[in-house]
Amino acid sequence: MGTLLKVVKIILNGKVKELISFLMFFGACLLLSGSILAQTGVGIFGGGAIYKTEFREDAIPKLKNSGMNFVVLWTIHIMENGDLDFNVEFPVVSNGVYIGDATYPEFRNDMTALVTQPTSINRLEVGVGAASSQSFHRIQAYYEGEGFGPGTTMYENWKALKDSIPEIDAINFNDESNYDTPSLTAFSIMLFDLGY
Repeated sequence: MGTLLKVVKIILNGKVKELISFLMFFGACLLLSGSILAQTGVGIFGGGAIYKTEFREDAIPKLKNSGMNFVVLWTIHIMENGDLDFNVEFPVVSNGVYIGDATYPEFRNDMTALVTQPTSINRLEVGVGAASSQSFHRIQAYYEGEGFGPGTTMYENWKALKDSIPEIDAINFNDESNYDTPSLTAFSIMLFDLGY
């Protein structure tokens, strides 16, 4: 409403150059906001409904047809021994080996299907951490202990996840308690090197 009133005021005051300048600025803002939206898209966080047997047959087709552009699989917890576990209820990687098939054998195929045309989903991320999660404290402990190079617990476990579900584009951090820059930077570089 404020924009319309500004245009009416400009017209009533006979300031055509000001009107043209304002409309060009306003148009540029609209184009920019559309461009940003097109680049970032609209996404959704999805947890158990994406992998649990009783929900997945309904959830996956609905997500594919939702108009959403990306899905963040919520959320990986890094266990004390370095294993990766969705929501502390679905073990996915242990000792550098993908073990998710033992709990939810359809999960990997569902992730491939989620980003296979026809679908509106063009990006798949995995969340790490959450409120009260110790994941980022454990990342720091591994960084200060064995590091993140090939052959280390973190490297081999995250490599196993990427090798098993190559459709994962990125890792989404939810560090709500640790905020350790050196370990998070090194962890990020390791993930980038693995193709996330």
